[in-house]
Order: sequence, then C-alpha cells, then structure tokens
Amino acid sequence: MAGTLQIRVAPGDNGSRPFNSCTNAWTNESIWLDPPRPDNTTAEVDQPSVIKVQVRNTGPTDLLFVKVHAYVMDPQIGLSSPAQRIAEFVSSARTVPSVTRAPNGVVFDCGPWTPTAAQLSASNGGHLCLFANAFQDQNLADPPYDGKDLTPGVDTFDICGDAHQGQRNITLLAVARGMERLSTMGFRVNPLPKGVKEAVLAVVTLKEAELAAPGLQHVLLSRRDITRDKEHRLVIDTGEGEPVPLRFSEKPLTFELETDGGHRGRPYLPLDPDNHHRHTRAKLEVGLDPKDPIGTVHAFDLVQHTRQGRHLGGIRVVTVVTAKGR
Repeated sequence: MAGTLQIRVAPGDNGSRPFNSCTNAWTNESIWLDPPRPDNTTAEVDQPSVIKVQVRNTGPTDLLFVKVHAYVMDPQIGLSSPAQRIAEFVSSARTVPSVTRAPNGVVFDCGPWTPTAAQLSASNGGHLCLFANAFQDQNLADPPYDGKDLTPGVDTFDICGDAHQGQRNITLLAVARGMERLSTMGFRVNPLPKGVKEAVLAVVTLKEAELAAPGLQHVLLSRRDITRDKEHRLVIDTGEGEPVPLRFSEKPLTFELETDGGHRGRPYLPLDPDNHHRHTRAKLEVGLDPKDPIGTVHAFDLVQHTRQGRHLGGIRVVTVVTAKGR
C-alpha cells in the first residue's frame, strides 16, 4: 500500500516496497519489548511489557491521528494473518511529523501486555513473534488516509510489500558453559502465498562481520550483563573479574529440522508439497560446542524461501554463552 508512514526495518531502509527478496524483513529494528526481561526479545509470565514501535513519516507534511496496531503471535514463519494473534494492542493517536523535522519519527507504546502462562506455552522460552501496522485512524483523520487498520480473517500481513507493516521475529538465548544442545525450538510454518508452489526451510548462519551490525548489537546490549568497553567493543560480565569481548564461535553449530510427518533435513529441508497450503508444525534441534567460553556468540536465520531463492519469511536466533546461563 502506498503512503508515507513507515516502520523502518533498518537505518538504510528508505520505505521503498516491495523488497526484491524480503531478506531480513523479520528482524525489524523499529519494534521491541520494554523493559528488557532479561532482553528486549523475551516476555515473562505475569511481567508486564510494552511493545514499542518506531514510526517515520517520509512525506513532506505532518500526519495527524496516527495509531499503531501491534500483534503478538506464536513463533512462526511465512505468510501470517492478524487472525492468528494471541494478543493485540492499539496505541493512542499521535501526530507523526515529516521526516525533515523528525528524522527518527515517533515511538508508539502498545500495551502494556502481561503474558499469561497459556499465552507463552507455545513460545520458545518466552520468545514470540511481533507484528505492527501503522495507519491513520479513519474515524479521526481527514481523507485521503495513510494506511489502514487490518481486518482479522480478511487481511494478511505483507511486511515485504507494505512499509506500514513490520515484523520482529528474533530470539536471543543465553547459553550456559558446557551445554551441548539448545532446547528444541518449535514453530508454525504458514501456507505459501498465491503463485508460489514450492518452498524449503533452510538455516543460514550469520558471518562474524554481522556482530558489528547495529541491529544485532542493539539486541545484545539489551542484556544487562553486556556493555561496551573503552574501545567500543561489546563485552560481557564473566562474574570472575574483567569483562571479556564477545566473539563468534570458531566451531559451527549443527542443525536438524523436522516437520509434520517426520520429514527431516540438516540444515536444508524441502517442504512436503502436500503441506504447502496448510499450516505445518516444525521443530529445530541445535547442537552446541560445550567448549565455547563465556562471550561466545552464534547467530543464524531459519528461512522459508522458494527454490529460486526468494525469501518468504524467517526467524533470527542469537545465542550467547553467559556466566549464569540465563
């Protein structure tokens, strides 16, 4: 949908849509949980969090009566709908000035949300999927309206084609020294969009250079035990003296994927053609190097893409070995 409201994926995102491949659209840096529990990707039972959404206006004039509708979803990949929400919140109406006056836009508060045990039962340790949609309230603003509120059961999210929408699907996991395997991660694989007949699930490991990316650094810094030193490096408290710099592991992780029906692959799994147009449950097993010291980081994306390489959705998982393993 055309318009000037934008939930920016990353600083280089100018709002042009659609993305050619949708790469990394699920790591939107303009959506996060506050306060960190213990980081800005995690929710805890009975502990209130606010969903923060930063909205920019790339147009020449201010936009009045803007709202953000935020949705909490079970962990999932691919084409999603507001009807799948387990919780939703609409912000109060605000004015979003033109980018010339407010380059970073306005941060909207959606919530607070106090998760129940039932809501987090399908999560991976409190890690869920967040969607957000920015729009002018048609009951308050004058036409033409920028964006629209979505109708459950009618509309689907289009984070790759509509700059009004954004998705935050990032999991930051603390790992104890000596751990050999992460807890099994479960998630839903959604039906393919129209016109797409085949897809695969694949694990894409991030390279060490990604540790310098502002988005990943922001996620890691949301933990209280991770800070910057005098040389501006990310360091972690060891509980035993001076903090140590974060570093990517020298040994790769091992992966095994499994979907409904017992289909397995490592780390690449063609989806069963019979399952392409219905929801499929999947799980991911991740093996670790128990010799990794405190401060070791692993990061990877679990991606649904076509055989031609077009990305349809994904989840980013980041692990860091900590002193307490939590």
